[in-house]
Amino acid sequence: MLGQIGRFFGIVWRTGNFWGRIFILLIVCWPLFLALIATIGAGTAITSLLALIPFFAIVAGVAAYPVISAALVYFNKSRNILGWIAAIIGTELVIGAYFSALPLSNDRGLVPLLILVIAALVLLSLAKKLAFVRSILWIALIILTAIFIFGGREEVKKMGARKGEGVTFTTKGEMEDGYWVVPEKLSIKPRVETSDVKQDLRDDTDIRITTNCREPVVIATLATGQNIQIRHIDFGGWEWKNRCSYNAAGSAIPIYGERYKVTRPRFRHDLPFPEMPAGAVGFSLEDEDGKIVSSDYIKNQGGIIYFNNTSGKTVKAMLRYNYMKAFTENPVTAQQIGWDGSTATFVATRF
Repeated sequence: MLGQIGRFFGIVWRTGNFWGRIFILLIVCWPLFLALIATIGAGTAITSLLALIPFFAIVAGVAAYPVISAALVYFNKSRNILGWIAAIIGTELVIGAYFSALPLSNDRGLVPLLILVIAALVLLSLAKKLAFVRSILWIALIILTAIFIFGGREEVKKMGARKGEGVTFTTKGEMEDGYWVVPEKLSIKPRVETSDVKQDLRDDTDIRITTNCREPVVIATLATGQNIQIRHIDFGGWEWKNRCSYNAAGSAIPIYGERYKVTRPRFRHDLPFPEMPAGAVGFSLEDEDGKIVSSDYIKNQGGIIYFNNTSGKTVKAMLRYNYMKAFTENPVTAQQIGWDGSTATFVATRF
């Protein structure tokens, strides 16, 4: 059957019909073009629409040449060939849906291998040969799909590192200021090195910050009357991208802090923002002397807050981890913040 399809394509190509050749090129090359579009990161909607072009091409061909189409349907042999062409286009639509849903831009280096596996799988399935090899290719396709979904090879390596465990230790329970400190069994995790990243998205108006919360971050400078919106980027189930961790065991607090817990008095007054829950990612406007003019924190993942500079002077918009200063300002203990690779990402828009 593959030979009949090849001969049919050869006849169409040799006729010299421009649209016939375009149709053949679409069938042969379109999956590669879709893979390129998905790798660039054009988005699900655009990739899905482009995936439909081979379907529209065959519909347009049938509409443009109804007599030839009717003749092809009349004869059994040509009808079988048309059925196989429809099956090929259907396969291309499935591949298009796959590329649309899969975030190929997470690991562009793996895209050629993915194309190779899919091409081999399709050809062997059409030929109905080498069932064992097809099974191996299906397993490879599932593994590659999982790698793309989880963010690429680097993210998968980080996930593996987070599962490692080292020495186990237990803190001693105690009663302090009327509060019982619950013993906590902790396991030291491998260190995953991260750093603060600040990136201008549009001139200096939109600013994206990814932080491990280890150091204060100067987000932007605001003149009198300027406003700034700060929005948290919610990574959903990737919890290590939605929090700040504070020790070598990877213990972490969401960006909105421990809002349902009471901070013990001796720690409460050692926080950068005593009025906020401990462990929250705090934001503030500070003057040139470091005095806090106003402050706030994001109350939920994906939340937004606003600041308006009504102080009458230029101020800095700052990000600080609302954790004990005795811990965060000590170089030895501060290195444990973000130990397991946990980060939080925000986009600030100045207007």
